[in-house]
Amino acid sequence: MGEYKYFKMICPKCKKEIDDNSIKCPECGARVGRICPNCKTHNVISAMKCKNCNYVLLKTCPNCGATNTAKAKTCRRCGAELDVKKKVAPQQTQSPTVSNTQDSPRAIIESMPKYEAIYSTQQVAQQKLKDAILDENKKIIAISGESGIGKNLVIKFVSKELENSGLIWISGQCSSYTKSTPFGYFQDLFLTLFNLNNFCIDMNGLKTESLKFFKQEFPDLTNDEIEEFINILYPEKFGEFKNIHTNRERSFSILKKIFYTISSNMKSVIVVNNFDYIDNMSKEFINELLSVPEIFMNTTFVLSFEEPKSAKVCISHSILNENSFEDITIAPFSSDKLAPMFDKYKNIDLNVEQRNTITTYAKGNPAVFEQFINLVADKKKFGMPFSVPKKIEDVVFDRLGYLKSENHLAYKVLIALVLLGFKSNPVILNTFNNIDLEQLESILNTLVNLNYIVQISNSVYEFKSLGFWKILQTKVKADEAVYNDVAQQLFVLLQNYNLSSLSVLNHIAKDMSFTQQYLTIWTTVVQLASYIGDIDLFIQSQKQILEIVENNTIKGSDTIKKNIYVQSGKLLEKLNPEEGLDFLTNAIKTGLVGKYEEIELLGYIASCAMKTGNYYGVLECVEDVLDKLDNPRSLEYALVKSRKLKALNQIGNLGEVVNLAENEIIPVIEDALSKKSSSFKMVSEYDVFESWLSVLYELVKALTRQGNSRAFKVINEVFKILEANDIQDKQFSCNLQLELALANTIRGNIAMSNKILNDIFEIYENSDVINSFVVSRLNLISILNKFFTDREKIDVDELFKIATFADNIDDKFTKNISKLLLGKVVLDTVSVQNAISIYTKQLEYFANEKNSIGVLLGWYLTAEATALVNKQQALDIAQKALGIAQKPEICNHYFALLFNKLVCKIYISNKDFESARIYLDRALTIAKGYELKYQLAKLYLMSGNCLKETLNKTDNVKEVLLEMKSLFKKSEDINAELEISSLTKDIIQKNNELDMLCKAYGISL
Repeated sequence: MGEYKYFKMICPKCKKEIDDNSIKCPECGARVGRICPNCKTHNVISAMKCKNCNYVLLKTCPNCGATNTAKAKTCRRCGAELDVKKKVAPQQTQSPTVSNTQDSPRAIIESMPKYEAIYSTQQVAQQKLKDAILDENKKIIAISGESGIGKNLVIKFVSKELENSGLIWISGQCSSYTKSTPFGYFQDLFLTLFNLNNFCIDMNGLKTESLKFFKQEFPDLTNDEIEEFINILYPEKFGEFKNIHTNRERSFSILKKIFYTISSNMKSVIVVNNFDYIDNMSKEFINELLSVPEIFMNTTFVLSFEEPKSAKVCISHSILNENSFEDITIAPFSSDKLAPMFDKYKNIDLNVEQRNTITTYAKGNPAVFEQFINLVADKKKFGMPFSVPKKIEDVVFDRLGYLKSENHLAYKVLIALVLLGFKSNPVILNTFNNIDLEQLESILNTLVNLNYIVQISNSVYEFKSLGFWKILQTKVKADEAVYNDVAQQLFVLLQNYNLSSLSVLNHIAKDMSFTQQYLTIWTTVVQLASYIGDIDLFIQSQKQILEIVENNTIKGSDTIKKNIYVQSGKLLEKLNPEEGLDFLTNAIKTGLVGKYEEIELLGYIASCAMKTGNYYGVLECVEDVLDKLDNPRSLEYALVKSRKLKALNQIGNLGEVVNLAENEIIPVIEDALSKKSSSFKMVSEYDVFESWLSVLYELVKALTRQGNSRAFKVINEVFKILEANDIQDKQFSCNLQLELALANTIRGNIAMSNKILNDIFEIYENSDVINSFVVSRLNLISILNKFFTDREKIDVDELFKIATFADNIDDKFTKNISKLLLGKVVLDTVSVQNAISIYTKQLEYFANEKNSIGVLLGWYLTAEATALVNKQQALDIAQKALGIAQKPEICNHYFALLFNKLVCKIYISNKDFESARIYLDRALTIAKGYELKYQLAKLYLMSGNCLKETLNKTDNVKEVLLEMKSLFKKSEDINAELEISSLTKDIIQKNNELDMLCKAYGISL
């Protein structure tokens, strides 16, 4: 696609458009490319390997991440040896990633390479993190490493080192508990920031004190907003489903004010520990924060992961670019790095073999290593000989057994702490098992000394690592009697407090099979999530309730299930339409919905069906709704019927779209808009106007794909409507321009189509309008244009890239049309049979999808290829397809023309000129009637061919030659407007043939 500006190479320095094979930018002199010394292929300057032969062009230092030349032996930045990177890390250096689409338009059709982590030691990771924090361009930093490897130590070290740099570090933990808490991560973050417990005894006292504190710290917050903020920290207010979206916006607004105040005073570093467990509301809110310029400029996010992961795949926002991200992965410790840790346990006498065993089993993880050492220490107390299991899970299980034998009370407290979560304030246990505060402190010290937990503040403790806590969660349940005793005591104890989260109670209720309590807790979570606006947790909670109700005898279960199906179904329509479809369908199946509620639900079902590609399901839903409406001539009836149009366009029923839109929908809507208020009883004038534009857009799409020249008129009318009503909908305008480009492509005005595509990119270059759909459609129209102008220059790789991009965004139509076009390239370059094989596979797909456009294109290409080897079979295919194209509901003029032309060509090759003339005349009628200029020019040339065959049968040779000349002139006149080089060649060839005929007959024209 290098022909079009959208896919041209851009100089990274001056941003000017330059040739793809440039070595230096002619505008600013910046080096933009290099020649591979191995195969002499041109590569972009940032290429790590040659695109042709994979020769290494650049090396990345595994120690500091700097880029070096291929011949460099040591890193230019840190001096590390480049050829021994395997000693530093178990994986190879990171592959280059494609640029952000806004920075590099070419990257749009590239697929993202597989992420390969660059492993660093803790010391190098600390330096990398420090540099990234101080780099104002870095906004999203991913720090990865298995649990216990030292991610938190790295973060704490850097925060300590930068404590005088005017930074505020705000940290929150994600876990299975926060994931089932409204706004879970940010709740944990603020509890930590303000040093608050995760429970409260006196809510009234807390509110009074908090009002003073927060009013002083955040003066922009009203008293009501402060009260709502406290409710996020300690949820107690119940909300209703109907307000969940409004409540979500309120919660976001309050927290944005808080972060605005924080970022106004100093730069913030927000740490998200264990990002894989972040709740969706918190993740969405991070994107909200990035959308506030003042917060974005003064905030950096540090995300931690247990598996190597690139920051680019975690947070996506249009404001972020390639330089916004930094990835840091901590490597496992080498044996040499682990060895000094034995010195901390000098009282444990271990020989070399025993040390090697522990080192091998620890696999470079210091936290795991520590647990192995502690198991040896535990065994020594009991006079047991050295022996350790290979797996950390078994180590933890053995240690629990020794703890139970040595200190049963500490063992029970440990189980209670495991239930309380990864991080907790154990003071809540001061009455647990009849222990007093002094005993509790003694037990906590014991557990700290035994390396089960660590104290992180005066009152807060957490487990040694998240992975360790997860293992304990599983292993403590093995001792069923003690576990149940602890869980039951804790369940009673916790109900005396206002908890920041009900996750602990939920966890216990499930484990203990407290069915009624379990149902009550999840019901409460639904109401709390409704008030705060946590949509995902609302759905998650309702699913849990549904499972409880279905597996137990619960009073009013049918009504409960129906409400869940309705409410979650409506929310899932946007989030997960496939799942939403199941919920909404089940709601209707309950038989508990009334007529108007069923109509509403059918609307949601239709939307889900549309989003999942079930277009016939959409049509079925619309028909069901129409059957339930009373007045078939009403505005509401027309608006409901308009919901058919998009689905009909998707399956290629273009004739039906045009008929419905022009005869049954648009007149009713325009009549209602002209009468204004008297027509708008059930629906607002604004909604009717929006529907009108939507219907016109679907009409444009149908006319364009029909090859109907009226598309240009309707497009022009819609633009006038937008201008007259001062509508600044950039996305709608862009989509309309895409249709105009496609209409010009089908007409044959490729230059105009390309100009429109370039205009789209230039106008919307720096906006979100150039979304994945727009890009995919640009790709498709561009490649179609190339088939008209430079078909011989299209290669397989180009089509594969378009298909891959379409596949990545789930644009199945573009993906499979691209594959059909791939067959056309194969036909030109490989063989007929290979091409037909591709066509057959794609035809099967489009037939299954019942998509007439894909089927017609597949049939056309198949018949065209088959004509080269079996004319009769090709004729049968073309004539059958012609009948389909002319069906009233499909009515595809363009394909009707193509099939008439193809049948004509086959008859000409069979010397059946009488039959050929019939189909040629039909094709000419269509081309003239719908101004399909390129095809008309080609048909004039074909007409000349037909006349040529009559020369031997006529006495008026000169008249025939003059008519041929006239036809070629008509083709030439059309091409004077279109300027298509391939058509120019055809016209020149035909005129040369005409000249030769004139000489042969001795006739001068």
